[in-house]
Amino acid sequence: MGDKVGASIPTYREQRGWSLSELSRRSGVSKGYLHELERGDAEPTVGTLSKLAAVVEVRAIKYRIWKGHQAATRVAGQDTLMGG
Repeated sequence: MGDKVGASIPTYREQRGWSLSELSRRSGVSKGYLHELERGDAEPTVGTLSKLAAVVEVRAIKYRIWKGHQAATRVAGQDTLMGG
């Protein structure tokens, strides 16, 4: 999942005319970590995805966060938390 999300970060920020530094400033995610995500060298956490989704307002990322949370919930054995 991370490489696909990371590869899409430049598209989202360039559509807004933002540099990596600007996205970092707006999201609170370090510039270095964003760079690693864009290169596919890091796997984003749910928290990072949430921050990025809030800043770029991308529903696809929000959906992945929900799916990731749903999967984590199932692993924890609490299927009912997210509606099974």
